[in-house]
Amino acid sequence: AAEEETAIIAEPVGEEAFHALAQFFDYDRGVPLDARIVGKKKTELYVREKIVFSGTDGERVPGYLVIPVQGSGPYPIVLLLHGFTDSKEGWWKDDSYGKGGLVSKGLLEKGFSVLTLDARKHGERLWRNDFESPWKMIEEGRWVDYRDLLIDTVIDYRRALDYLSRRSDIDISRVGVLGYSSGGT
Repeated sequence: AAEEETAIIAEPVGEEAFHALAQFFDYDRGVPLDARIVGKKKTELYVREKIVFSGTDGERVPGYLVIPVQGSGPYPIVLLLHGFTDSKEGWWKDDSYGKGGLVSKGLLEKGFSVLTLDARKHGERLWRNDFESPWKMIEEGRWVDYRDLLIDTVIDYRRALDYLSRRSDIDISRVGVLGYSSGGT
């Protein structure tokens, strides 16, 4: 006899549990952002600024802030979160795992700005993992390291929102989030 599949329906956690979990994502807003634009690329569709800012632990966080050329700001923004072992670069390649280039261009054509960062221990930040693939932490069963990677990346995106709130060309009241794989987590 075929086994029956049972749907698991997750119930929202209560208020007390929510506040306990939310504490993992708290950070010191007093740590200076020290944000800078370190590069700029212009195409017919967008202006892409390479930005860096300080994470709460002082680590420099690299990313791309991309503003559509057409239309006028302030622009709504979509935060793009890449998958495990990928990087911010994947959002600019049409043939990447998540077809990131197609997604980014589609959003820009519709008048959205986009921001993508390298997750902790990914892309330009791979040095934090001694330049070994993040898969090594999974292979070795280092689940606390993986959990911390996800939490720290969320905090980095929250810091990015702090930076974006200081820019007159971004409408911080209209923020979307799109991610795949670990970025969807």
